Formats: sequence, structure tokens, C-alpha cells
Amino acid sequence: MKLKAEGLFESARKKPIPTFPRHIAIVTSPTGAAIRDILNVLSRRAKAIQVTVVPTIVQGEAAAPQICEAFKKATALPDVDVVIVGRGGGSIEDMWCFNDERLARLIAASPVPVISAVGHEIDFTIADFVADLRAPTPSAAAELVAKSSGELANKVVSLERMLHLTFEKKMKFLREKMLGLSKRLVDPKRRLQDLELRNDDLLNRLEFAINRRLAERRHRGELMSQKLGSPQDLIDEKKKDLEYLKARSEKALHFSIERKKARMGKVMAMLDSLSPLKVVERGYSIVTKNSQVIKSASQVKKGDLLDIRLAQGSVTAVVDSVKEE
Repeated sequence: MKLKAEGLFESARKKPIPTFPRHIAIVTSPTGAAIRDILNVLSRRAKAIQVTVVPTIVQGEAAAPQICEAFKKATALPDVDVVIVGRGGGSIEDMWCFNDERLARLIAASPVPVISAVGHEIDFTIADFVADLRAPTPSAAAELVAKSSGELANKVVSLERMLHLTFEKKMKFLREKMLGLSKRLVDPKRRLQDLELRNDDLLNRLEFAINRRLAERRHRGELMSQKLGSPQDLIDEKKKDLEYLKARSEKALHFSIERKKARMGKVMAMLDSLSPLKVVERGYSIVTKNSQVIKSASQVKKGDLLDIRLAQGSVTAVVDSVKEE
């Protein structure tokens, strides 16, 4: 079977199988040979381990969904330390449900360590590759999680020996450290005298640094005052500059005003020469009808009332006849 998502096997991080589990969940058929083999091994090697069997069918088309649901229930059990998923031997068709992609993803994402124990040693399924550990047979899976009393005794002796050696090494280190510190420890009275001498030295150095800093500040202030000069001299100089700028501004303003006057006179003379009233003064008149200037005979008819503007005064006339050229 080919999984749709690439890299599933590589992305499944292997979780360590606990050395001394207290609670084991087994996902398999409750009537198969696999569960009997596992329970026989556990009862012989570790009777104190709590075992919970989550029943499911492990063969046929409906097996894969049921195994997935049983696996979910197994991982949700309280305080479960490891989950064994498997079945006894058979043909590849009988074990095909353990190649299901959904089951493979559930095993890979399981928060609880999973041991795959499907078939015999020569049988391989996808569940074997995504599980945290593959057991060649269901009995071998039980032996992997249930240590014998002899193995446990040897483990306890080994741990006791390691604890003893670690304790002795730690005590030796502490003794050597205490001896080193005792050699470095000096007389407190002598230590206080050294601190007093250092304090006097630092105080003298501080006073010298402060006096030197103040002298530098005074010298710098004298130099700055010499550069600045008398404030009254500076005020008088600025007054002269102000008077000079004021006279210059008045002169520039007067020149600008005169220039503007001359320009305005030229413009007024030009406007006066272009004024219609100048034309009227030369003997011409302006004829209007209802405030509209008459430029053509076609604009009037007999009987119209016309206003005639003269150089001095105005005249109102009635049209007696109209001649158009």
C-alpha cells in the first residue's frame, strides 16, 4: 500500500518504551492466539502490571476502521504507559488491515509509545514502520515491556551501585572544594584593615579628581568670559547694527515707494489715454439704449428712446428714422 503523504515514516518521531510500565493497553482480537500468548508472558514475568484489552477484529474489510477506533480508546485510557497493537500469524491478505493509512497516521501521531506485533518475524506491515518499536511476534512484544524478576533485581543492583559511586564522587568533590575554600579564607580583621586602606586610597583619589575637575571648569569659564567680552559692549554693537539696518530699510522702502509711484503714474496715463471719455471730449458721443451701447443702425427702430452721453452732460432723443448702409 502506498501512503498519499510523503515522508510519513521519517516524520514519526520514535518515543522511548518505558522500562517498567505500570499499565499496558493491548489492541487485538480477544479470542485470538495473540492475546493468549501476551497474557501468558505477562502473568509469568510481571504479574503487577495492569493490562487492559481493547477488543477489535483484526481481519477482513471492516477490520481497519474497528482497529482505528480501538486504538483511539487505548491511547485515551488514563495512565496508560504503552500500547501493543497486533495479531497472530496469517497470510498477507489476513494482515492487510494493518497497512491502512488512517491507522498508520494514528500510530505515528500517538502520544503514547506504541509497539507493533503483527504476525511472525518475517511479516512486515506499515504499522511496523510507524510504530515506536516492532516486535517480531506478540509474545516478543510482551517480553519487551515486561522485565523478569531477575532482570529487575539486576537493574536495582546496578542502580544501587551507580548511586553509591555517584554519592562517593560527589562527597569527594565537596571535600576538595571545602579544603580549597578554607585555604583561601583570610583573617576577617586583616580583611577589614585591607578594606580600610583601599577605602582611604579611593577617597583620596576621589578628592583629587574632584579638585582637578573644578579647576578645569574654572579655567574654561575664564576663557569663555574672555571670548565673550563685556555684555554692554555687545549691546552697543548690536544697537549700531540695528540702527544701520533700520536706516538701510527706510532708504530701501522710500526708493521702492517712489518707483511704485512712477510706475503707477505711467499706468494711469495709459489708462486715461484709452478711456472712452477722452474720445467723447474730442467731440464724439456715446449712444446707449437700455444701458446697451449702440454700434449699428440695425440695433434701433423708429420710436426708440436713446441716451446720448456727451463730454459735458447727456441728452435723451427719440428715433425719427433709421438708415442702414
